[in-house]
Amino acid sequence: MNEENIFALALGIELARERESKGILQRQVAAAISRKQSTIARIECGLQPITVWQLAQIAEAIKIKPEALFKRARAKANDIKNLETMDKISKVAEDLGVNPAKLFRQAAKLQRNNNG
Repeated sequence: MNEENIFALALGIELARERESKGILQRQVAAAISRKQSTIARIECGLQPITVWQLAQIAEAIKIKPEALFKRARAKANDIKNLETMDKISKVAEDLGVNPAKLFRQAAKLQRNNNG
């Protein structure tokens, strides 16, 4: 993964984490910004580029400052870059026929749940 993809994945993870922590559904965010739910899902998985305008709209919909999301996404991107297991996750994803970004997001969610 290149740095742009890593940051997109990290930003998506943080958007999803914040949205879920507030009990907001993807379809609610989509409705608030006049987009499809599938667009929000793809952004959260790091599969679709996000414009600054979309980020501002989504941040408003989930009631968080964009700069807070950027700060957390930068930290998450650094964590991802430092993971030696990224290649292993990608290989497992390939073997399972699953998108690596989705698999990583699920692994991160499990880790958060295990850490309390």
